[in-house]
Amino acid sequence: MDIPVRKSKRAKNMSIVVHSGGRWEVVVPALRGPSDRTIKRHVDNHRDWIEKQVDRMSREKERDTLCHGGVARSVVEEQTLQMIEATVLKMRRVHPVTIEKIRLGNWKRQWGSCSSGMTLGFHYKLSLLPTHLAEYIVAHELAHTTHFNHSKAFWELVERLCPNAKSCRKALRQFTL
Repeated sequence: MDIPVRKSKRAKNMSIVVHSGGRWEVVVPALRGPSDRTIKRHVDNHRDWIEKQVDRMSREKERDTLCHGGVARSVVEEQTLQMIEATVLKMRRVHPVTIEKIRLGNWKRQWGSCSSGMTLGFHYKLSLLPTHLAEYIVAHELAHTTHFNHSKAFWELVERLCPNAKSCRKALRQFTL
């Protein structure tokens, strides 16, 4: 059996990753990674889980990948910042919030974040999403400035800021970064 192994500078421990489409791999630390024997034993111990996840991911619907085809990243970032600022101004009319800073990032699987210092972070490709989905993500992070959890009160605030939040959350699953 051929086990796909990827060495990662960021990995601290060995893990098994199953990607959409059903492809899987073992990710190991680049420095002082485990032996081939240890990797094989780890895969053998998780064989049932791997097969279950591969089956699930093989059946998963293909996602749309956001790409800015030839447009400079700086242009996309500027569009994203303008869209976020306009959305925040609109939502402040519904629920006044204090924000210290807005920053953009390039994460693999994260649309946004909110720190305890009231810094909102968003993926720089946010403006490439349909407007209502991008606004939902902004609403989600703004709600975290009041509720640092996903409680019932948090979701009620998200619904106040973005009345179609439930459908947006579901529709967002079709997109990947």
